[in-house]
Amino acid sequence: MKTKNIISRIPTIIFLLLLLVLSYIYDFQKIIVKEPQSIHLWRQCDCLSFAQNYYKENIGFFEPEVHQIGVHGNGKTVSDFPLIYYLVGKTWRITGQHEYIFRGLVLLLFFTGLYFLHRTLIQLFQNKIWAIVIPLILFTSPVLVYYSNNFLMNVPAFSLVLIAWYFFFRFYKTSQIKWLWVTMGLLTFAGLFKTTALLSYFALLGVFIIENLKIYQFRKSKPVFTDLKKEIFPFIMVILLIVAWVTFAVKYNDANNRGFFLVGIRPIWQMDSAAISKTFHDIRTYWIMQNFPKYFQIIVVALWLAMLVLPRRNNRFFYYLNLVLAIGVISYLLLFYQVIAGHDYYWINLYILLLMTLVSFAYFIKKNFPKIFPWSSLVFVVLLVFNIIYCDKKIDLRYHGSNMNYYNMYLKNYSSIKNFNREHGITRDDLVISLPEGTINGSLYLMDQKGWTSYGADHENQKYYIDRIQRGAKYLFVSDSTLLEQDYIQPFIQDKIGKFKSIEVFDLRKIDIEKLQTDSN
Repeated sequence: MKTKNIISRIPTIIFLLLLLVLSYIYDFQKIIVKEPQSIHLWRQCDCLSFAQNYYKENIGFFEPEVHQIGVHGNGKTVSDFPLIYYLVGKTWRITGQHEYIFRGLVLLLFFTGLYFLHRTLIQLFQNKIWAIVIPLILFTSPVLVYYSNNFLMNVPAFSLVLIAWYFFFRFYKTSQIKWLWVTMGLLTFAGLFKTTALLSYFALLGVFIIENLKIYQFRKSKPVFTDLKKEIFPFIMVILLIVAWVTFAVKYNDANNRGFFLVGIRPIWQMDSAAISKTFHDIRTYWIMQNFPKYFQIIVVALWLAMLVLPRRNNRFFYYLNLVLAIGVISYLLLFYQVIAGHDYYWINLYILLLMTLVSFAYFIKKNFPKIFPWSSLVFVVLLVFNIIYCDKKIDLRYHGSNMNYYNMYLKNYSSIKNFNREHGITRDDLVISLPEGTINGSLYLMDQKGWTSYGADHENQKYYIDRIQRGAKYLFVSDSTLLEQDYIQPFIQDKIGKFKSIEVFDLRKIDIEKLQTDSN
């Protein structure tokens, strides 16, 4: 009996080992200990800033804040549901602050999601190779690979969706209400992390509504949903909790700082034709290639079209998912078209459509061509190998190419300046100005100082400095020496404290603000 159990687990062991092999190929063992850098250093530092303030400040779960001081004299703001930030911050109180703990938690969630996807496919296909290849194909997306060992909430949200589908499949087979509750609980947290993760929820809600209105039945033997009175409550729970969180987040930001993070939509219809064309060009020539290789994306689109034009030979449920998820993806792209180019992580939760296309195609082959089904997976094994090579090159470019320029030029020395600051009497509670810095929390997080960057402001105007000094700024940090040659900054760099590598530090406490205001008038 034990021998049979061990043998049955061999495919899963192989799958997990392959995850580790790919992680090594992608240099995860080196990346996991890195501080935030490369593409979207900005958003990485925002996430870490939340965690660091939970770690250092005596604040509650529903009092998230960042290092950037806003209009109300504090850093209180919120974007994603802060559960992971809170857990990391509290963990750091035990272990000390290490970014690898944050990266490791996100990576563990992602691997858990892939594992549950693997288990789902084993039950669905009864074929070990297909169950290994499809999850591994997801692990060849440069965007997904990059953010799986990172700090943003898009991957945790996507991972929870993958786990949720495993439990929904159990509900699908057994009709046991407890599995629907687990499914909806996971989708709730996924939606709290990133609303795009709710694509799967709305797809399932559509099935629930259509079947209960007797419009269509998605399974020949019996409906997917058989008990309206019991099954409606898990669906309602998701909406209630999401609405409650959004309501809280809006009120919290309105009372404190609502300008730090994207709130609402950025639709295509608010753009002129030139901007639309420019964005489309950027997506087509660069950003779309970060998702998967071009040839693979063409293949997936072809498979998706094939599934739609053959409805009678396809599984009803998969046919519906391919259609409704595509509508959801297109709607999302139109609603956020202004920011899709330049924010590659916005694509991550849209991969659920790609996944459903691959799964439904494999099931299509299994149903209609059972003799070739076991061998057809070999085609995707070949695609997997080419995708791995492609992904490895893209990840290497992210950590060694031009994407590192901003970090190398302006930020890489800030994380090691803490001892210099303390030695010169600059405490963590002292407010600072950090220039030239366009991110919200980049340099502020790295040196763990609250204050201001040039985010959302014109630092080439003396009023910027006067305003910050009046609000409590005591020190000025400049990481680009060419800035010190500008006339507007001269009154604020007369009292130099010292220089740490590329960063020069100035004391602002003795500046006569009233005289400066008089002179400027």
